[in-house]
Amino acid sequence: MQNPYQPPGAPPPGWGPPPAPGWPQTGAPFPPGGVPFGSASAYPMTPEQREQARLRAVEGEIQDQANAGLLGACVGLFCFLGVIGGPIAMYRANKALRLIRDNGVGAHHAGKAKAALALGGLSILTFVAALGVIIFIGARSR
Repeated sequence: MQNPYQPPGAPPPGWGPPPAPGWPQTGAPFPPGGVPFGSASAYPMTPEQREQARLRAVEGEIQDQANAGLLGACVGLFCFLGVIGGPIAMYRANKALRLIRDNGVGAHHAGKAKAALALGGLSILTFVAALGVIIFIGARSR
């Protein structure tokens, strides 16, 4: 509750005036750490740290590609959408295996990528076989 004897917006008794709007004020130091928020670090990364960060990003990409390939293969195989899921699975699995070969990281995801490649091919073959059976049955019923 506001003190009735003070004008609205005035600080409570014993408090100083509010700070001026805007941060940082002219001549004010930067926050702890020496750099303003949202700017680059005060200590740039060494080439080794940059390479480690790049390899971590590549390994994450490998994992994402292998997972997406396996998901596409499962959709193609179990939902009978082999014409869609199979090529997606094979593309993603090949991309993951190529990244593993080119960068030398993420070899523990190679098994998942190879499984996605095999299941993607199997889902395409299953779709083609089912389509052939449907055409054969349709032609025979005439």
